[in-house]
Amino acid sequence: MLVLAGRYRVEELLGSGGFATVHRGYDSHLQRQVAIKLADPGAIGSAPQAMVLHEARAAAAVSHPHVARVYDYGETRADGRERPFIVMEYAQGRTLAQHLAARGRMPVASAAAVCGGTASALAAAHRHHLVHRDIKPQNIVLTAGGVKVVDFGGAVTDGQTSYDAPGRACGTPAYQAPEQLVEEPVSPATDVYALGLVLYECLAGKRFWRGRTAEEVRQARETWWMPALPIRTPPRIRHLITSCVARDPADRPGAREVAGVLRGFGRSSATAHRRR
Repeated sequence: MLVLAGRYRVEELLGSGGFATVHRGYDSHLQRQVAIKLADPGAIGSAPQAMVLHEARAAAAVSHPHVARVYDYGETRADGRERPFIVMEYAQGRTLAQHLAARGRMPVASAAAVCGGTASALAAAHRHHLVHRDIKPQNIVLTAGGVKVVDFGGAVTDGQTSYDAPGRACGTPAYQAPEQLVEEPVSPATDVYALGLVLYECLAGKRFWRGRTAEEVRQARETWWMPALPIRTPPRIRHLITSCVARDPADRPGAREVAGVLRGFGRSSATAHRRR
């Protein structure tokens, strides 16, 4: 069994993607479960090492109950090279994507609680001038203590380009803001756009933008349209979603404002989604 830094035991695989895998782990010094993000052996090199360190620093800069905390960063030897890793808070639960796949659309109060907590986390990141760039149901974990926003690997400073390399925009096509689809700077409004799409998905049980590939999603966006929401969706929630997905970033509300609107709808049953 792999042990990192003489204390972090790498256990069950939780997920993989890009250049790294995420495992459940155990810190033998503090005797607690942790999550460990470990660069894949085939991706070892200066670029993955810089990306892992960047993610660790970005997440560590944001101290908030709804952001998974970073405990440690380190490197281990693999094939004569350094293999970087991050040790994080273990957010025990399932992702919002898994919940929606299993349960379908959420009641208004549950959706408001989940997206309101996410908005609060984003507001904290935005105060540090960080833009997450990849808000989606897969990066929101539902835990006993509320939501946890994870994967700050694509976070950048407000005003940086939306492209990591020529022709390659960071993020997931179905949740990217218009400015992410072209070589324009991102801002906190970029995350708010994605959050509006997530809120819609929680209430409707389906994605806002249809399409399996990036090209299909882009084609769907060529004509502006607002998909139907359940009849009983409160007018203020409808207006909030419309505002969040405005084409012009200047027309979108701030994450703090979104959290304030949703707080009133989600306060009474902040944990209702976990009991269903």
